[in-house]
Amino acid sequence: MQFNLKINQVNKGGIAMKTDWVRIKDIPSTFGIGKTKASQLMQEMKSCGKFKGGVDYRDISPKMKFVNAKSFDRFLNSKHLAWLKES
Repeated sequence: MQFNLKINQVNKGGIAMKTDWVRIKDIPSTFGIGKTKASQLMQEMKSCGKFKGGVDYRDISPKMKFVNAKSFDRFLNSKHLAWLKES
């Protein structure tokens, strides 16, 4: 199976609009969150029924995992709105 991944450099100030896929290990610097929180959110995103493997995230190998930047941003915003409703 061959994946056509379009991976571009990410601006330090945030996500570049051209960025489609981000390596899992680059999520903290891209989105400005901690490593532990990024891992926790990725696990929640994978278990969520709204996000599908191959479309929103891809596990190419144990060390090469990618997430669609726009999908992760959508997921992060939905979590943020849920946190606001709780408080």
